[in-house]
Amino acid sequence: EDVWNQFEAAVERADEWMSGQGPIPARPLLSAAEWPAGSEFVLDADLKADELQQVCRYCDYGQICGLKETH
Repeated sequence: EDVWNQFEAAVERADEWMSGQGPIPARPLLSAAEWPAGSEFVLDADLKADELQQVCRYCDYGQICGLKETH
């Protein structure tokens, strides 16, 4: 129940950018100290410098968050 409540709160906090009313935050590029509560469910704070977040490995939107250069 605790995990579900934390997940639900994280989704509610993301409502603004998920609905297009706010900018999409580039969480993988921010330091872990700047991540909002709940991000630890999908982002790993202990990655090595040459590693990508697990969720970034299959994401097609790297140009939006800045992980990939635009051409």
